Amino acid sequence: MIQGPGRFEYYLVQLEELLNKASKTENPARFLYENDARTRLFMLEGLSKLYAGLHDKKRFNYALEYFKSLEDLIGKIDYYESFAKDFLNDAIMPTTIRLFVEAKRDENIKILNEILVKKRWIKNDTSRIKKIRKKLKSVKWKTPEKEAVLITEFYENEIEEINRFYKEINGEFTDIELQVHELRRDLRWLSIYPQALLGCIQFVDNGMETPEL
Repeated sequence: MIQGPGRFEYYLVQLEELLNKASKTENPARFLYENDARTRLFMLEGLSKLYAGLHDKKRFNYALEYFKSLEDLIGKIDYYESFAKDFLNDAIMPTTIRLFVEAKRDENIKILNEILVKKRWIKNDTSRIKKIRKKLKSVKWKTPEKEAVLITEFYENEIEEINRFYKEINGEFTDIELQVHELRRDLRWLSIYPQALLGCIQFVDNGMETPEL
């Protein structure tokens, strides 16, 4: 039984439900942020990145682009909102700084609300999810056996890339902002893929003892 479509559909249904509810509110972007749409988008983004690395890169990159555009904006909203909440109760924080982060938060909320309508996620035309489903339906999915082999190879390659990057910098970070962000991002995806695959990857005891720190 082909399993790939079901993995996408599991999260698409959840995202679609949130989008339908969001479209009935005065501020859909705020609703999606407050109701953890970002996690669903992360899972769909992870699946798209993974399957683009396995086969049919064109179709999966199509889906990835749309999921990432929403996830990035919700991430920016969360970034400024976290500062806004911290600064609200900070008596020594200058008002100008607090107003700045609130303005940046509201700016990204406005952009997301516009994207949701322009890219047909909500309101009168909700065809984006339908188009993504249509793209996924046209994929020539691999058998579970072949897919398991490809996922293993993909995961091993991702780990090798991380190790290669770490060796290149010789374990020394000369650009904290760029290098730490890149390493953190790549490590984060290694944890997202198993979650997105809904149990496909299982942890087992390899018999090796955990070294003492």
